[in-house]
Amino acid sequence: MATSSTHEAPSAIELLVGFSRLLASAVDPAEILAHLATAAFGLQVSASVVIGMGGGEGPRVLHVRGLPDSLLGLTSAGVDLDGDFIQLLIDASAGSCSDARTYPLVSGGGLYGALVLLDQRAVEPNRATEELAEAMTNLAAVALDKAFHEAELRRTLDDLRQSREALLRSERLRILGEMAAVVTHEVRNPLAAMGGALQILEGRLASAPSEQKIVRMVLDRLAGLNAMITELLTYARPKEPNLGPVELVKFAREAVESAASDPASAGISLTVIGSAVSCRADRDQLWGVVLNLVLNASQALKGRGEITLAVGRTPGWAELAVCDNGPGVPEELRARIFEPFFTTRGGGTGLGLAIARGVVERHNGALDLLNPEGGGAVFRIRLPA
Repeated sequence: MATSSTHEAPSAIELLVGFSRLLASAVDPAEILAHLATAAFGLQVSASVVIGMGGGEGPRVLHVRGLPDSLLGLTSAGVDLDGDFIQLLIDASAGSCSDARTYPLVSGGGLYGALVLLDQRAVEPNRATEELAEAMTNLAAVALDKAFHEAELRRTLDDLRQSREALLRSERLRILGEMAAVVTHEVRNPLAAMGGALQILEGRLASAPSEQKIVRMVLDRLAGLNAMITELLTYARPKEPNLGPVELVKFAREAVESAASDPASAGISLTVIGSAVSCRADRDQLWGVVLNLVLNASQALKGRGEITLAVGRTPGWAELAVCDNGPGVPEELRARIFEPFFTTRGGGTGLGLAIARGVVERHNGALDLLNPEGGGAVFRIRLPA
């Protein structure tokens, strides 16, 4: 028995089922529209064009099949989607198309755009092709509606998660503030009295160097403990910034000069790069943030390496990045690096980076840890320009 080597063309139902399966796995609106352009072009038309509505900019070509890619991005403000813009497409085909049919992408969310089928034939279009194109457009519109609603739901859930985290942080800060008040009264004041008495004792032991050395060690420990309490108070009771103009390149150079005098920076190259960029900030608070980042970088370099303060600008933002060529931050620690009380150094409180991020956020900015390709670490401060 002879067998045929030809295959029957897929039915309309098979085409729609295959197309709906593609849409079911697509979550990005651009992917959905690309599938629509490809599937429509498979209906044996000369070209398919997917148009999106660009708000005040008017319709815009998002995807093309069967026509030059130079049509991508074609737009015309104020032009009607159903009239002159379609003629623009026909004219752009340089005579290869003479007929156009438009299928609007309409769903519950409104008008998203349209599918345009262009053909050389000036005769009545095939009814089956018309129905298939219309069905595909309707399926794509529903998929777009679903994608936009899911994106909105994800944004809402993210907002709720961030709000919950902010409430938890606020509650922790409230409790920490109460504890800090107790610490100040019950610990810091006696420490100050002890320190004063020991300083008097140190002066009286000038003729006994060995005993004087012991007193000096105790005073150093008290100073370190007092610094830890100060850091705790700074985190628990943050001050609102007193904003004023700050020119970041000049500011960075002054910070480098100050950091260079610290013993931790001995043997480390400190440089500033960038052009003049200004922002509004609390100079004293920003000074503390930058010196903390430079000190952290110096400790990571262990006395040898390079630290660069890079100043730049992006739309709406002034940026100051503290970059080093040290070992960088291990991947498993990056998610926790800004958590309060998290530290990898013995003797540290783990509040330095948490305080720094809080200061920058109260400036309506952001402090981020970047992952440079060449290694090292980059802490970027972004402030409103």
